[in-house]
Amino acid sequence: MKIKHNIENLIVGFDLETLDKSKDIIYALSKKLNIIYFNPSWLKFAIENGADLDAIKKYTIDTPISKAIPNIFRKFYLEKFKESLATGKVWRFDYECSSAETFRTFNQITYPLKNGEGLIVVNRIRVEMPMSKTNRISKKALENSYLHDTGFINQCSNCRCVQSISDPEVWDWVPDWVKDMHPKTSHTICPVCYDYYWKYYKIKFSPSGF
Repeated sequence: MKIKHNIENLIVGFDLETLDKSKDIIYALSKKLNIIYFNPSWLKFAIENGADLDAIKKYTIDTPISKAIPNIFRKFYLEKFKESLATGKVWRFDYECSSAETFRTFNQITYPLKNGEGLIVVNRIRVEMPMSKTNRISKKALENSYLHDTGFINQCSNCRCVQSISDPEVWDWVPDWVKDMHPKTSHTICPVCYDYYWKYYKIKFSPSGF
């Protein structure tokens, strides 16, 4: 599978061999914010976390990064990437990316290339532990507890918890729907993740419902 463009002349400030060997999850974007590279660790992480090859192939070289970003986050990430390109400043951002069994947070570091031709985006694990060691209590995947009148369940795109019907302020950890997403899932942001990760940037998400 092709994982890079002919980018040796574009990635000024980085050694391609270093990026290839890194255990960090790394991809590169052109000035138009199209994917021009991702390293073997990106591919390995995707496969280990349940992505099938057909899903991975959607994000081939020259694909706009916007297609790989959930709708609710798209405007935020694209604005920050463009700002990093325009200013030449490194942008750092923390986020959660857990599986049903493993709690993980990442630090994303976006480096503008020295020649202004694009970005290198490095995703580095900050915390990784078994979900059993966190304070998240697993709940059963019961539609009558989570399927709203809209016909959808509301799942946080960051922590992947699901909004309760009986108390909309409660967001439960439902690992079965992390392993296998409910077919009628509406992705949003829970209030806690919004406050911790996004409120600082004064970003508003219209589909959030709060």
